[in-house]
Amino acid sequence: MRLDALFLLELGGFLAAICLIAGLRRISTPRATRRGGWLIALGLLLTLAVAFAHPALGRNLGLILAAMLVGGLAIVVPVRRVPVADSSRLIALFNAMGGAAAALVASVQLMAASAEQAAAVVRSDSLRAYDQGTYDGVAAALPAFGSNVASVLALLCGAIAAGGSLVAYRRMSVSGSVARRFEKRQTAYIANAAVVLLLGLVLAVSPTAHPILLAVFAAASLSFGIGMSLPIARTDMPVLIALYNAFAGLAVLLDGMVIDSPTMIIAGSLVFAAASLLMRLTARSMNRRLGDVMYSGWGLTSDAATEGASADRVNPIDAAEAAIALGYAARVLVIPGYGMAVSRSHHKLRELVQLLEERGVEVAFVLHPVAGRLPGHMNVLLAEAGVSYQQIVEASDANAQMSQVDVALVVGADDIVNPAARGSDGGDLTGLAVIEAERAERVIVLRRGDGIGHAGISNPLMSADNVRVMAGDALASVQSLIAQVKQLD
Repeated sequence: MRLDALFLLELGGFLAAICLIAGLRRISTPRATRRGGWLIALGLLLTLAVAFAHPALGRNLGLILAAMLVGGLAIVVPVRRVPVADSSRLIALFNAMGGAAAALVASVQLMAASAEQAAAVVRSDSLRAYDQGTYDGVAAALPAFGSNVASVLALLCGAIAAGGSLVAYRRMSVSGSVARRFEKRQTAYIANAAVVLLLGLVLAVSPTAHPILLAVFAAASLSFGIGMSLPIARTDMPVLIALYNAFAGLAVLLDGMVIDSPTMIIAGSLVFAAASLLMRLTARSMNRRLGDVMYSGWGLTSDAATEGASADRVNPIDAAEAAIALGYAARVLVIPGYGMAVSRSHHKLRELVQLLEERGVEVAFVLHPVAGRLPGHMNVLLAEAGVSYQQIVEASDANAQMSQVDVALVVGADDIVNPAARGSDGGDLTGLAVIEAERAERVIVLRRGDGIGHAGISNPLMSADNVRVMAGDALASVQSLIAQVKQLD
C-alpha cells in the first residue's frame, strides 16, 4: 500500500508538470487560451494535492491552511473588484507576491540550515524510508555550501522581483508620478549593490544564518529591486514586468532545487524561460534594448527628468462628420489603446465595425505590442468582444500599408501613435516603435482629457492638418458614431 502511495505521489507530480507545460503551450494561441488556463489551474491543483498527501505535512498543516486562506482571500477580492483596464497593475501586484513568497521560502531554508547544518530536503528517498518504517522527517541534505548559495540567490531574486514589481504597480497607475531620479542615486545604487554582494557572500559561506543578518540582506535586496525600477520610464514598464517575472521564476526554480521539489523546478523553469522570451520580444517590438530600458536614465539629473507636457491645439469633429468619413471610406484602420480599456468600449467598437463592414468598408485592427500597459492586453479585450484574429494586423505591417488607408480611427491611444518618438526630443518615448497613423489620408482620434499620454509627452499628432479629434469618453463617442452610421443612406 505504501509503495502504491509513493507511486501515486510521484505520478501526481509528473502529471502536474505535464499540465503546466501543455497549458503554457496552449495559451500561446488565442483560440486555445481558455483551455490552456484551465490546464495550468489543474496542474497547480495537482501540485497542492501532492503536497498535502506528503507524510511530513501533518506537523504544520494548520499554519499552511491558514496561510492559504489568507492568500486566497487577498487574491479573490482584488480580482473581482479591479476592472480589466487595471489588470496590468494586478499582474504586477501578483508578481510581487510570488517573489516575496519565494524569498520567504529561501529565508526559512537558510535559518533551517543552522539547525541541521544543511538544508533538509524532502526527496523520494524519504518516502521509501517512510515505506520501510524508518522515516524521521529529515532526508539526506544537499551540501551546506551549495544549499546556502542556492537559497541566497533565491532570496535575492525573490526580493528584487517583489520590490521592483511593487514600484511598477504604483507607476502603472493612471495618476502615477514620473520616474524618480534623485541626486546621488548612482552612489546609492552602487552602495546598495555592494551591501547585497557582501552580505550574500557571508550568508553563503556561514554555517549559521543569524536572523538579523538575514533580515538586513532581505531588506537590502528589496531596496535594490526598488532602486532598479525608480528611474525607468513608464512606457518601459512592460519590459520591466517581464524582467521581474523572470526573476520570480528563477527564485522558484532555486527554491525547488533546495527543497528537492520537481514540480517547483519545472514551474520555475517555465516561468523563467517564458518571461525571458517575453522580455526580449517586447523590447525588440518596442525598438528597445534591455540596457537602454534599465539604465537610460542613469546619467540624467533631477531637472532633466521633468517633462513639460502641455495640451496641443486640435481640430475638433462631431459624430455626424466622423460617421460620414467612416461610412464612405474604402479602408479603415482601428488603433485601440488604453482609453478603450478604461471606457470598456470594445464591445461597442465591434458593433461599429460590423456596421461599417455591412456597408462594404474594409476594416482591420492594428495592435501595438504594449498598447494597454502590457503585451496582449488589447488582444484579450478584442477577443472578448468577438473580433476575429484574422482582422488583427501587426504594427509593422500596418505602417507599411498606412498610406493606403482612408481613415485611421484612434480609440483612446496616445503614446503608441506619438510621432515625437521618432525624433530626438521625445523624452522617454524616444526610439519607441510607434504606429505611424499620421500617414493615413485622414485620422479621427477619440480621446478624453488633455491628450497627454502615459509617458507625459505632448503628442504633435493631435494638431496635424489631417487629424480631427472627437473629445469625450470613448464609449459615448463610439455609441454616437453607431447612431450616426445607422442614419447614413
